[in-house]
Amino acid sequence: MIKDVFGKRLGMVISGIIGTAIGCGLLKFADLGIDPFNALVTGMANLSHMQYGMICMIVTGVFMVVTLIFDKYYIGIATIFSLFLFGYMVEYTLVLLNIILPNTSMLIRVITLMLGLIIISASSSLYFTANMGVSTYDAMSLIAADKSPIPFRICRIISDVICVIIGFVFNATIGIGTIITAFFLGPAIDFFNKSLAKPLLYGKCSCETTNHLNKDMKQNRRRII
Repeated sequence: MIKDVFGKRLGMVISGIIGTAIGCGLLKFADLGIDPFNALVTGMANLSHMQYGMICMIVTGVFMVVTLIFDKYYIGIATIFSLFLFGYMVEYTLVLLNIILPNTSMLIRVITLMLGLIIISASSSLYFTANMGVSTYDAMSLIAADKSPIPFRICRIISDVICVIIGFVFNATIGIGTIITAFFLGPAIDFFNKSLAKPLLYGKCSCETTNHLNKDMKQNRRRII
């Protein structure tokens, strides 16, 4: 049972990160506002005139160093995959969409935005539920909440606002997509947790078995680290 669940978790991590990257690529293509982290990376790419994928890996790497210093528990397989895959997958998705749809109407952009948000929500749910590490950007807020009396939601709001400001200063697109990700992405991920990720991972397992497996995976990952 544990081996079977581990295999599912690994598949969910890989597909979740790839799906999230594709969703972010759709948001960038729609050009109606991107999520805070990608606003930061896009701003840094505009400032340095480097490729998005390379800047994303550099920013993620810096966050990973900070995570390793303060709480390496949050580092896992998902963290490593996101470090090397995420930025380039976003970039390749954007290039492909520009080839397929060189001229787009506002309707197509809105549809692309909504599709991207749905894919991001579902994909994030997959790799969050897999419980094999988090992205280093997510880890920043988690560590801040662990090390201070400030609740996680406030830490996340602060980090998101900082990223949006930096992105705005350096010409990243801030718009309706940014607002939607800030206020509705959390509830959407929670919806997909219950309707997609947990049923996919555990099937008809009882809640008691599910909780036991989650606890066992957490303990094993702490021993490995």
